[in-house]
Amino acid sequence: MQYGYARGSAINMNFNRNIEVQNINEIHSFVEDTPQLMENLSIRDNMNFFLSLWKEDRKKYKIKFEFFLKMFKLDRYNGESIKNLSLGTKQKVFISLMLSRDVLVYILDEPFNSLDKESQIALSNYINRSTKSFIVVSHDNSKINYNREIKLGR
Repeated sequence: MQYGYARGSAINMNFNRNIEVQNINEIHSFVEDTPQLMENLSIRDNMNFFLSLWKEDRKKYKIKFEFFLKMFKLDRYNGESIKNLSLGTKQKVFISLMLSRDVLVYILDEPFNSLDKESQIALSNYINRSTKSFIVVSHDNSKINYNREIKLGR
């Protein structure tokens, strides 16, 4: 069974009013189940690359990114090329990049799949404590306290 989760109040607000944006990327951040990173770059170089793609407050983004690096214990991989990291570590980097954005809705597709148990707990705690809105697609409905559940089945 596949589950979809909706968490937060911004989703309801979005359905009830028109939002004028030049680019849909300004209101959401999408974490795919496969990390999309620049393999030859380091974690910090990836951060700078992705940050150059978006209209974000650089200082706020970097502070939030540092928070996620600590949360996922990624500090030790600072100068390492992405290509030398495990899939789980790459996923943590990608999640950190996407959640550091200041957007209305975070969409996460199977975010727990490649993560170790400690990182799964850290991510679920972050989502559960956040005041932001999340849409999480997962086959495992035990990780997140949600206020809406959409079951998709055959």
